[in-house]
Amino acid sequence: MTHVDDAEYQFCAKILKIYSSDRPLVMAEAENFRFYITSFPESAEFAEADKIWGVGSLSLDSYEWFQFVDHHADVPDLFDKVRVTSIYDLSEQKEVETMMDPERGDCLVRFDSDNLGGELIPRTCKPASRH
Repeated sequence: MTHVDDAEYQFCAKILKIYSSDRPLVMAEAENFRFYITSFPESAEFAEADKIWGVGSLSLDSYEWFQFVDHHADVPDLFDKVRVTSIYDLSEQKEVETMMDPERGDCLVRFDSDNLGGELIPRTCKPASRH
C-alpha cells in the first residue's frame, strides 16, 4: 500500500472473500492489512483470490462492517484498537479537543495503535436483527 494524500491510498490486494447483498462487499488484504471495499466501477469483474489494484480513501468507520458481520459465517475480524491522538477541524484550520460540537464541519483525525495490546475488541453494540 502506498500513501497518496491524507487518507488516500493506492493498493494492490488479494480478494479474500466476496459477500453479496444489494451490492458486493469485498474483503481484501494488502501487505497483511485487511479491509473491505464497497464501491466499484460498474464494469468491474473479479473473483476470490484475484489480485486487484485501486486507489481509495481509508476510513475508520466500522458501522457498515458491524451491521454486516453477524449475517454471514466465517467473517474475518476487521476491528482494530486505536487511540485518538489529535483532531484537526478543517473549517477552523486548527486542532480541537472534540468532534461533539453539532456545528463542527469535517475533521481529520490522527490515530495511534502503539501499546494497545492484541486482544479482541468487545462488541458493545447490539447486532442487527436478521430478517
